Amino acid sequence: MNRRRPLINFGGRRCVLTSRGATLLAAAAWAAPNAVAAQPPGEPWYARDDRGVEAQAFVGAQLLPGAAGEFLGSGVAYGVLVTIEPLPLLGVELGYQGSFYRTASLPGPSGGSDLSVFENGGWTALKGSPRIGKLEPWALAGVGFSGVEVVEEQGIVTELADDTIVLLPIAIGADYHFQDERSRAAGETHLTAGVRAGWTFVFDNDFVPVTARGADRVLLAVVFGAQF
Repeated sequence: MNRRRPLINFGGRRCVLTSRGATLLAAAAWAAPNAVAAQPPGEPWYARDDRGVEAQAFVGAQLLPGAAGEFLGSGVAYGVLVTIEPLPLLGVELGYQGSFYRTASLPGPSGGSDLSVFENGGWTALKGSPRIGKLEPWALAGVGFSGVEVVEEQGIVTELADDTIVLLPIAIGADYHFQDERSRAAGETHLTAGVRAGWTFVFDNDFVPVTARGADRVLLAVVFGAQF
């Protein structure tokens, strides 16, 4: 004896509902509300869901690719970063950077003598940072100031001088979030690590006797910190 299968109506047309079809419909009905709930309404899939404050430290190399490299060698750079992330894709970065240069080959009558140059500065930048899984690529642009102090040994004569310069930094990088799905959903504090590469345009420069873009510098650094 054949049992009649249930019928469903699609736009006035009747179709036979098999057991497999019933199972697929039930699965779709269960998954649809969960998919909607997993993504906040009105936000793209790459939007940040861990908005808050990110604190980081970095260390790396400061390079002088222009004419300033004839006066100073590559330096050691270090600093701290605080990023405030109130929006899904945009944040504000506050940064401090210290740098140390040392050279033993100076132009002029004191060539061959040691000279140390210390630099301390800071900036404010607008930072775009989507979140793709555990990876957070980002890019930023900002403005800042830096003070340069030239420490001369006794008897050294050099063309370098103490100065305050204007900085326009641009940078790109990526951070990796050490966070599982449970802690991400709960918004828990977690560790981050990443890389950073930037080019800084230098203006109002009097500390190195070069013109135009000769005093610009490049930063290559590793970054580590925490997201709160």
